Amino acid sequence: MLDQACRNNRITLDSNSPHPKYGVKNGFFRIEIIEAKRLAKLSDYEGKLAELAADVDAVAEMIRKEYLRVFNRKFHGPNFLKQLRASYKKIVEKKREQDGTSIPIKEITKLLRKKDKEFRMDEFIADLTNLAERGPVEIDGRIIDLQQTKDISQGILLCGASARGYIGFIIFKEKS
Repeated sequence: MLDQACRNNRITLDSNSPHPKYGVKNGFFRIEIIEAKRLAKLSDYEGKLAELAADVDAVAEMIRKEYLRVFNRKFHGPNFLKQLRASYKKIVEKKREQDGTSIPIKEITKLLRKKDKEFRMDEFIADLTNLAERGPVEIDGRIIDLQQTKDISQGILLCGASARGYIGFIIFKEKS
């Protein structure tokens, strides 16, 4: 029933979603149905988004609402890259490091969160995924390089990128 309700809302459940745990967008969103309590929990890579009665239509609508919030926003790659670069440079200067130094992504998101009270990590992940997949990747004669980490508490997982691992650091390398 949930699959049909989601399809009615133009959302496709992941094909490997056995009841009572479902995924959307390669597991970016997770839905868990707790039958004993008649609850549904919706979460994403970064944590719980909603908990509501396990009414199929209400759950499908909540998934749709969150999906649209994260993935149907306008993405302007050059502006996002400019914002990343500015945050990166600010951290590099504060640490008295050289441009091109590896900076933890969590430090960048912490600075962005401080500057923008409406900052949402899941929206940042969607934008960073778009940047990695579509670009641009060059600014100020430098190319952004996203580096992996094995420490999942210090990294972020891009949308649909579980096979690529967690991104833990950002570097702006000189263009060769």
